[in-house]
Amino acid sequence: MLVLSIIFIITIPSQTHAVRSTTRHTTAPLTTPPEVIDLSIDFDGTLQWNRERWIATTMQSYISHEAAKNPQPEVHIAVDKFSKYEIVAQTWRIYSTAA
Repeated sequence: MLVLSIIFIITIPSQTHAVRSTTRHTTAPLTTPPEVIDLSIDFDGTLQWNRERWIATTMQSYISHEAAKNPQPEVHIAVDKFSKYEIVAQTWRIYSTAA
């Protein structure tokens, strides 16, 4: 038992040593993250695009303008838990036909 404990005492410090590397890492140039758009639907059907209120008919032209960008922006959709499914479905239909 004493021999095993001596072996462990000798070998454990050699396993915990870190080896530093001096090689240079070449990476691809960083790409800019896409623009993030927050779309929220309130319980009464009010649409907010980046915290600005919009009408659904105006929203379609705005979405088609944003969809033409390269890279396309990310759209984060937040729906109030008391909103009707019908309003969410209509908004999604507007978004999918415009994009």
